[in-house]
Amino acid sequence: PKMIFVYTVITATGQMKNEANIEETCNRIASEQLRKYSKLLDELYTRAAIHSIQEMREEDERNYQVWYQSKLADFHNLPTEDSDEILSSFETFDKSGNGMIDEAELKMCLRGQGFTCDDSVIESWFDGVFAKQPGEGAELSRDDFCVLMVILKDLRQVVDDGDFTEWFEDVMDRSGDASIGVEEFMSQLPEVCALLKIDRPYLLELFRRVKNSEDEDEVIEEVGITTFVNWINKLVAQQDNMSYG
Repeated sequence: PKMIFVYTVITATGQMKNEANIEETCNRIASEQLRKYSKLLDELYTRAAIHSIQEMREEDERNYQVWYQSKLADFHNLPTEDSDEILSSFETFDKSGNGMIDEAELKMCLRGQGFTCDDSVIESWFDGVFAKQPGEGAELSRDDFCVLMVILKDLRQVVDDGDFTEWFEDVMDRSGDASIGVEEFMSQLPEVCALLKIDRPYLLELFRRVKNSEDEDEVIEEVGITTFVNWINKLVAQQDNMSYG
Protein backbone atom coordinates (compact mmCIF):
# COMPACT_ATOMS: atom_id res chain seq x y z
CA PRO A 1 0.00 0.00 0.00
CA LYS A 2 2.79 2.44 0.80
CA MET A 3 4.47 1.74 -2.52
CA ILE A 4 1.17 2.36 -4.37
CA PHE A 5 0.75 5.66 -2.53
CA VAL A 6 4.26 6.78 -3.47
CA TYR A 7 3.74 5.76 -7.09
CA THR A 8 0.48 7.75 -7.19
CA VAL A 9 2.11 10.86 -5.73
CA ILE A 10 5.04 10.66 -8.12
CA THR A 11 2.88 10.26 -11.22
CA ALA A 12 0.36 12.89 -10.12
CA THR A 13 3.06 15.49 -9.52
CA GLY A 14 4.85 14.88 -12.77
CA GLN A 15 7.94 13.38 -11.19
CA MET A 16 7.57 10.22 -13.27
CA LYS A 17 9.99 11.72 -15.78
CA ASN A 18 12.74 11.66 -13.22
CA GLU A 19 13.56 7.98 -12.73
CA ALA A 20 16.13 8.91 -10.09
CA ASN A 21 13.32 10.30 -7.90
CA ILE A 22 11.38 7.05 -8.18
CA GLU A 23 14.38 4.89 -7.39
CA GLU A 24 15.43 7.09 -4.48
CA THR A 25 11.93 7.05 -2.97
CA CYS A 26 11.54 3.29 -3.32
CA ASN A 27 14.97 2.68 -1.82
CA ARG A 28 14.14 4.94 1.11
CA ILE A 29 10.92 3.06 1.83
CA ALA A 30 12.69 -0.29 1.59
CA SER A 31 15.42 0.97 3.90
CA GLU A 32 12.90 2.23 6.46
CA GLN A 33 11.05 -1.08 6.37
CA LEU A 34 14.29 -3.00 6.88
CA ARG A 35 15.23 -0.77 9.83
CA LYS A 36 11.86 -1.46 11.42
CA TYR A 37 12.31 -5.19 10.86
CA SER A 38 15.78 -4.89 12.39
CA LYS A 39 14.38 -3.23 15.52
CA LEU A 40 11.70 -5.90 15.74
CA LEU A 41 14.37 -8.60 15.50
CA ASP A 42 16.35 -6.96 18.31
CA GLU A 43 13.30 -6.97 20.55
CA LEU A 44 12.46 -10.61 19.76
CA TYR A 45 16.06 -11.74 20.24
CA THR A 46 16.26 -9.94 23.58
CA ARG A 47 13.16 -11.63 24.94
CA ALA A 48 14.16 -15.04 23.59
CA ALA A 49 17.60 -14.65 25.20
CA ILE A 50 16.10 -13.76 28.57
CA HIS A 51 13.76 -16.74 28.40
CA SER A 52 16.59 -19.09 27.44
CA ILE A 53 18.88 -17.92 30.24
CA GLN A 54 16.10 -18.06 32.82
CA GLU A 55 15.22 -21.61 31.76
CA MET A 56 18.86 -22.65 32.02
CA ARG A 57 19.17 -21.17 35.48
CA GLU A 58 15.98 -22.75 36.75
CA GLU A 59 17.05 -26.17 35.48
CA ASP A 60 20.63 -26.16 36.74
CA GLU A 61 22.32 -23.34 38.66
CA ARG A 62 25.75 -24.89 38.04
CA ASN A 63 25.30 -24.74 34.28
CA TYR A 64 24.22 -21.12 34.64
CA GLN A 65 27.38 -20.30 36.61
CA VAL A 66 29.56 -21.97 33.97
CA TRP A 67 27.78 -19.98 31.27
CA TYR A 68 28.12 -16.75 33.30
CA GLN A 69 31.88 -17.22 33.73
CA SER A 70 32.28 -17.94 30.02
CA LYS A 71 30.57 -14.66 29.16
CA LEU A 72 32.71 -12.82 31.67
CA ALA A 73 35.78 -14.34 30.00
CA ASP A 74 34.42 -13.11 26.64
CA PHE A 75 34.30 -9.60 28.11
CA HIS A 76 37.92 -9.78 29.26
CA ASN A 77 38.90 -10.92 25.76
CA LEU A 78 37.36 -7.88 24.12
CA PRO A 79 39.67 -5.27 22.59
CA THR A 80 40.84 -2.89 25.31
CA GLU A 81 39.00 0.09 23.85
CA ASP A 82 35.71 -1.84 23.86
CA SER A 83 36.07 -3.13 27.42
CA ASP A 84 37.16 0.31 28.65
CA GLU A 85 34.09 1.87 27.05
CA ILE A 86 31.81 -0.62 28.84
CA LEU A 87 33.50 -0.03 32.20
CA SER A 88 33.34 3.72 31.71
CA SER A 89 29.59 3.49 31.03
CA PHE A 90 29.10 1.51 34.21
CA GLU A 91 31.11 3.93 36.33
CA THR A 92 29.17 6.88 34.92
CA PHE A 93 25.89 5.46 36.24
CA ASP A 94 27.27 3.98 39.47
CA LYS A 95 26.38 7.15 41.34
CA SER A 96 27.17 5.79 44.80
CA GLY A 97 30.48 4.28 43.72
CA ASN A 98 29.67 0.95 45.41
CA GLY A 99 30.10 -1.13 42.27
CA MET A 100 26.34 -1.63 41.80
CA ILE A 101 23.62 -0.03 39.65
CA ASP A 102 19.87 -0.21 40.01
CA GLU A 103 17.08 -0.63 37.45
CA ALA A 104 16.64 3.08 36.74
CA GLU A 105 20.38 3.57 36.26
CA LEU A 106 20.61 0.55 33.95
CA LYS A 107 17.75 1.83 31.83
CA MET A 108 19.44 5.21 31.38
CA CYS A 109 22.74 3.53 30.60
CA LEU A 110 21.28 1.20 27.96
CA ARG A 111 19.31 3.96 26.29
CA GLY A 112 22.45 6.06 26.18
CA GLN A 113 24.08 3.27 24.17
CA GLY A 114 21.18 2.98 21.74
CA PHE A 115 19.39 -0.02 23.27
CA THR A 116 15.62 0.13 23.67
CA CYS A 117 14.50 -1.53 26.88
CA ASP A 118 11.04 -1.34 28.39
CA ASP A 119 10.36 -1.92 32.08
CA SER A 120 9.48 -5.60 31.66
CA VAL A 121 12.81 -6.34 29.98
CA ILE A 122 14.80 -4.45 32.62
CA GLU A 123 12.97 -6.30 35.39
CA SER A 124 13.70 -9.62 33.71
CA TRP A 125 17.43 -8.92 33.54
CA PHE A 126 17.44 -8.09 37.24
CA ASP A 127 15.02 -10.65 38.68
CA GLY A 128 15.49 -13.65 36.42
CA VAL A 129 18.96 -13.47 34.89
CA PHE A 130 21.34 -11.67 37.25
CA ALA A 131 19.72 -11.93 40.68
CA LYS A 132 22.02 -13.50 43.26
CA GLN A 133 19.20 -15.96 43.83
CA PRO A 134 16.41 -16.39 41.24
CA GLY A 135 13.64 -13.97 42.08
CA GLU A 136 15.82 -11.76 44.27
CA GLY A 137 17.98 -8.73 43.76
CA ALA A 138 17.49 -5.14 42.71
CA GLU A 139 21.03 -4.22 41.68
CA LEU A 140 23.58 -5.30 39.09
CA SER A 141 27.26 -5.70 39.90
CA ARG A 142 29.99 -4.54 37.56
CA ASP A 143 30.58 -8.14 36.42
CA ASP A 144 26.84 -8.56 35.76
CA PHE A 145 26.87 -5.42 33.65
CA CYS A 146 29.88 -6.62 31.66
CA VAL A 147 28.18 -9.96 30.96
CA LEU A 148 25.00 -8.15 29.92
CA MET A 149 26.91 -5.96 27.47
CA VAL A 150 28.54 -9.03 25.92
CA ILE A 151 25.07 -10.58 25.47
CA LEU A 152 23.44 -7.46 24.02
CA LYS A 153 26.26 -6.78 21.59
CA ASP A 154 25.85 -10.19 19.99
CA LEU A 155 22.39 -11.57 20.79
CA ARG A 156 22.45 -13.81 17.75
CA GLN A 157 25.28 -15.81 19.28
CA VAL A 158 23.20 -16.35 22.43
CA VAL A 159 19.92 -17.42 20.83
CA ASP A 160 19.69 -20.31 18.37
CA ASP A 161 16.69 -21.72 16.49
CA GLY A 162 15.86 -24.06 19.35
CA ASP A 163 15.79 -21.19 21.84
CA PHE A 164 13.57 -19.14 19.57
CA THR A 165 11.19 -22.04 19.00
CA GLU A 166 10.98 -22.76 22.72
CA TRP A 167 10.29 -19.12 23.52
CA PHE A 168 7.55 -18.92 20.90
CA GLU A 169 5.98 -22.13 22.23
CA ASP A 170 6.22 -21.23 25.91
CA VAL A 171 5.39 -17.54 25.78
CA MET A 172 3.79 -16.54 22.48
CA ASP A 173 1.70 -19.57 21.52
CA ARG A 174 -1.11 -19.26 24.05
CA SER A 175 -3.44 -21.54 22.07
CA GLY A 176 -0.89 -24.35 21.88
CA ASP A 177 -1.36 -24.90 18.15
CA ALA A 178 2.30 -24.38 17.15
CA SER A 179 1.49 -21.07 15.50
CA ILE A 180 1.48 -17.36 16.31
CA GLY A 181 -1.67 -15.36 15.74
CA VAL A 182 -2.07 -11.62 15.31
CA GLU A 183 -3.94 -11.32 18.61
CA GLU A 184 -1.37 -13.48 20.42
CA PHE A 185 1.46 -11.31 19.14
CA MET A 186 -0.20 -8.09 20.23
CA SER A 187 -1.33 -9.39 23.63
CA GLN A 188 2.02 -10.99 24.53
CA LEU A 189 4.22 -8.16 23.27
CA PRO A 190 2.30 -4.94 23.99
CA GLU A 191 5.49 -3.00 24.79
CA VAL A 192 7.08 -3.99 21.49
CA CYS A 193 3.96 -3.08 19.54
CA ALA A 194 3.77 0.31 21.24
CA LEU A 195 7.48 1.00 20.77
CA LEU A 196 7.53 0.12 17.07
CA LYS A 197 3.98 1.32 16.30
CA ILE A 198 2.90 -2.17 15.31
CA ASP A 199 -0.86 -2.53 14.84
CA ARG A 200 -3.15 -5.19 13.41
CA PRO A 201 -2.81 -4.07 9.73
CA TYR A 202 0.97 -4.05 10.08
CA LEU A 203 0.99 -7.58 11.50
CA LEU A 204 -1.32 -8.87 8.78
CA GLU A 205 1.10 -7.50 6.20
CA LEU A 206 4.06 -8.91 8.14
CA PHE A 207 2.48 -12.37 8.33
CA ARG A 208 1.79 -12.26 4.59
CA ARG A 209 5.48 -11.56 4.01
CA VAL A 210 6.50 -14.27 6.47
CA LYS A 211 4.45 -16.81 4.49
CA ASN A 212 5.84 -15.35 1.24
CA SER A 213 2.37 -14.80 -0.15
CA GLU A 214 2.25 -12.84 -3.40
CA ASP A 215 -1.49 -12.22 -3.05
CA GLU A 216 -1.73 -8.73 -1.55
CA ASP A 217 -5.41 -9.30 -0.72
CA GLU A 218 -4.80 -12.49 1.24
CA VAL A 219 -5.53 -12.12 4.96
CA ILE A 220 -3.23 -14.28 7.09
CA GLU A 221 -4.20 -14.28 10.75
CA GLU A 222 -1.50 -16.64 11.97
CA VAL A 223 1.77 -18.28 10.93
CA GLY A 224 3.47 -21.44 12.09
CA ILE A 225 6.29 -21.07 14.59
CA THR A 226 8.74 -22.92 12.33
CA THR A 227 7.78 -20.64 9.42
CA PHE A 228 8.32 -17.55 11.57
CA VAL A 229 11.73 -18.75 12.79
CA ASN A 230 12.77 -19.51 9.19
CA TRP A 231 11.73 -15.99 8.15
CA ILE A 232 13.83 -14.54 10.98
CA ASN A 233 16.85 -16.51 9.76
CA LYS A 234 16.36 -15.26 6.20
CA LEU A 235 16.06 -11.66 7.40
CA VAL A 236 19.21 -12.01 9.51
CA ALA A 237 21.07 -13.41 6.48
CA GLN A 238 19.81 -10.50 4.38
CA GLN A 239 21.04 -7.99 6.95
CA ASP A 240 24.43 -9.72 7.14
CA ASN A 241 24.77 -9.63 3.36
CA MET A 242 23.96 -5.92 3.30
CA SER A 243 26.48 -5.27 6.07
CA TYR A 244 29.25 -7.10 4.26
CA GLY A 245 28.20 -5.66 0.93
